[in-house]
Amino acid sequence: MVEQRLKQIISDYTGLNVDSIDTSMSLHTEIELDSFALISLLCEIEDAFGVYIPDSEMVNFQTLADIVDYINTHSQNEAS
Repeated sequence: MVEQRLKQIISDYTGLNVDSIDTSMSLHTEIELDSFALISLLCEIEDAFGVYIPDSEMVNFQTLADIVDYINTHSQNEAS
């Protein structure tokens, strides 16, 4: 569920077809997000998933899978 929702957010933000987005894609080279775009996108992701992503974590996100893992680990909506 997180993965599909994240793909839709990426699609809405970048204009890429949601079916062409894969979690192994590089945020920088394949999706072509610069630092500013990544920060803006992460703000949208924080709102959508109810997670806080410190700026210091941003450098750890190389692929969409990295963001999915972070959300799954830090989501406030996660069942205990």
